[in-house]
Amino acid sequence: EKTLNARLREKMTARLREALLADILCRPLAALASYRAGEVTLRLIDDTGQVARLFCKTAPVAFRHIATTILTLGAMAMIHPALGALGLFIIVSLAFFVRRAAGALQETSREKRAREGAVSGFALEIVRNVRFIRAAGGESETQARFKARNNDTLTAGVRETRAAVSLEQRMQIANGFALAIITGAGGYLALRGSFSVGDLALSLSFLTQLLKPVEKINDLASSITGALVRAERLDGFHAAPRAQARIDRPAAFTGPLRLEHVRFGYGADAPILNDVSFTLLPGQSVWVRGASGAGKSTLIDIILRLYEASEGSLSIGATAAADLDPARWRTAFGVMLQDRRLLAGTIREAVEFGNGRLSDEQILSALMDASLAERVATLADGVDAVIGEEGGNFSGGERARLCLARALASQRPILILDEPLANLDLHSQREVLAALARLRGRRTLLIVSHQPIPRAAIDRVIDLENGVTSDAEAGRAAS
Repeated sequence: EKTLNARLREKMTARLREALLADILCRPLAALASYRAGEVTLRLIDDTGQVARLFCKTAPVAFRHIATTILTLGAMAMIHPALGALGLFIIVSLAFFVRRAAGALQETSREKRAREGAVSGFALEIVRNVRFIRAAGGESETQARFKARNNDTLTAGVRETRAAVSLEQRMQIANGFALAIITGAGGYLALRGSFSVGDLALSLSFLTQLLKPVEKINDLASSITGALVRAERLDGFHAAPRAQARIDRPAAFTGPLRLEHVRFGYGADAPILNDVSFTLLPGQSVWVRGASGAGKSTLIDIILRLYEASEGSLSIGATAAADLDPARWRTAFGVMLQDRRLLAGTIREAVEFGNGRLSDEQILSALMDASLAERVATLADGVDAVIGEEGGNFSGGERARLCLARALASQRPILILDEPLANLDLHSQREVLAALARLRGRRTLLIVSHQPIPRAAIDRVIDLENGVTSDAEAGRAAS
């Protein structure tokens, strides 16, 4: 039974985690912005396990205690209806009492989980930024800030324990009163001759059985309350709107990409994009330039429909973005983002990510177009060489070119490159620019960058200033 229960619990935990991850991946970015990464991780790993434990371990125990209580009450009623009625009154009163008292326990448990989420989120930030913390000499400040958050969690944990102990003490007092009431009532009935001393002894024995589940009710209340708080946290994700993430088949996109009078702003803030209109023809390389903060990355988010435009329209040929769900719309784009995200794995897996299975020839072709084939050839395992977390064992330029190779391998009609030269040394910039020059005329490119792009890599320049786009002469691009 224990083996079966454990297997069921682990299976349910795995399914809950998979379902929650699927929900996170299709959640709009605006909905996720209010959660810290560490808090989401805590919900994904810990909360799901506690909810599964509620259904697979705590619930069966609760049902067993309920069954014991019902059978015991029935036996007491058979001895004497008054004893059965009195026992039922006691159980109902105790249940009502626990329901009211458990409110404080649930509130303290909710506070503790919130504090734990804050600690988890801050801890993840620290681990990700150890290099920066050391370089800035912020070890002491970081430890102090972590200690403050940790102390908040400690205080919340003590409050939760105090509430649980208080409930336990009250239940012990209530048990004493219940025993006194049943004993007194049984003695009174025995004196009146309603039943014998043997019946009284049997009633007291049944009372012991009746109160056993009550003695466990404190542990059950703590377990159930904690699990319900975790279930509330998981349900918080489902309360917000979500986007469709499943793609049965990619849509067929042909024709130019058009943006017409697009406007967008974050919440109640002033619009970042006021009037964005331009057309990207098939096979054309276009450079969208603008100062930092001009809204270039926001423009990419709108094109990819990571955020929806407040006004205006997007289309590719005869296909309007509004006619497709965001996930299917994004199948038109191969993307290289400014923050070079690489999941731990192999070079092969990095290039294939989001592109499905690729042959060695396809992978090497993408690496060659990204000016990375020679570097990969020097590795003992070639395309099966392991990439560390966040690509830590590759240089910034190599990570950029690997992300470019991933975009090129997609064979999607439009490539979007967000700040492809950012944070690269001159040699790496030359390598990336050479790759862009080779792609001119072969692929449709939208290059978003505040750094100069040579004429050899582009056909057209679009300026983005104050949220408005305007055409510029390609000859004004840096050479």
